[in-house]
Amino acid sequence: MKKKIFSMILTLIMLGGLAGVVPAGADDIRNDYSALATNGIWRDGYIGYYEDINEYDYHPIYTSATGKLTIDMQSFGDLYFEILDSDYNTIDDYGLYGSGGDPKNGTFTSWLEKGTYYIRVSEDYWSVTQASYRVKASFASAGSNEIEPNDTYLQAQSVSNGSTIIGTITKLKYDEYDYYKINVSKMTVYSFYLTSYDSSTDFTLYDNNLNKIDIGWDDTSYSNETLKVTSVLNKGTYYVRISRDYSNDCKYVLKFNPQSTSKKSSSSSKSKKSTSKKKSSAKKPAKVKGLKITKIGRRTARISWKKVKGAKGYQVKVATNKSFIYAVKKLTKKKRVALKNLYSNKYYIKVRAYKKKKGKKIFGKYSKILSLSI
Repeated sequence: MKKKIFSMILTLIMLGGLAGVVPAGADDIRNDYSALATNGIWRDGYIGYYEDINEYDYHPIYTSATGKLTIDMQSFGDLYFEILDSDYNTIDDYGLYGSGGDPKNGTFTSWLEKGTYYIRVSEDYWSVTQASYRVKASFASAGSNEIEPNDTYLQAQSVSNGSTIIGTITKLKYDEYDYYKINVSKMTVYSFYLTSYDSSTDFTLYDNNLNKIDIGWDDTSYSNETLKVTSVLNKGTYYVRISRDYSNDCKYVLKFNPQSTSKKSSSSSKSKKSTSKKKSSAKKPAKVKGLKITKIGRRTARISWKKVKGAKGYQVKVATNKSFIYAVKKLTKKKRVALKNLYSNKYYIKVRAYKKKKGKKIFGKYSKILSLSI
């Protein structure tokens, strides 16, 4: 009898212990799909097999080289799409709210490095739903000869005279800068050519002590335009930094072109450059006046200004700080532009006009700085 009672008590203890155990991940269901081919063919999926449980679908994508990844997404309900890097950090996200009869579409396009990425699909946080969806991917190689990592001057990629670099600035959180190092054996007139695609990039030239060299020209290559920077470099080591224009990603081509090694030519080049600056400064467009900001939506505003006589266009500069660090720069031929998808608390805006002479832009003075609170 005692043995039976002991056995019953032991059974109850074991059952009680088991009742208190909650399986790990019981509130989440993760569905791992096979790799999504970058052949532009749709893959179907469905969210909502498990009621009252958070469900996540993961679609891995492998890129064999640095290039442009395009992902198309289509939702037949209220679903949330994220693009993740190999460490599951979000690169971009989309809430697509559609229905069976009115699907919603979204497209992610970015230059990315060789590696593994994921599309993660889940139920919208505010609206638990059951819905089908489709995803497809395509990829185009950049043909890059950039050697990663080169994100700091300590990792700078060494290049030789006359080299051409095809590189990318990506949306990955660590790929904000690309550094290149050149060794100049004697005084040389050096020209750098930077062409950016899809977006714009900033060019900066440093000496061996990382002092910025004043190059005298606007140092931004705009989308599908080529920036030429010419400077007289003495014997020594120099660094070129290519950086994002704000948070944009793009492909670029950078050429290192020594033009002369004679002091006489260098002196002549300095004289021509000085003369060119004087001529340019004498014909600069007037300062932009009448700058106005009008809010036309919760996260949208319109900037307008008065026409500048003789100007070929205008450059609008927008930043979240008064120093205009990592500012967005936009060229336009109109007298107004719209700012969309504003999320920071405050923005600062200024505008300047430009003329063109022999294919080069000559900028006037910036307007007064206006601020916009969101």
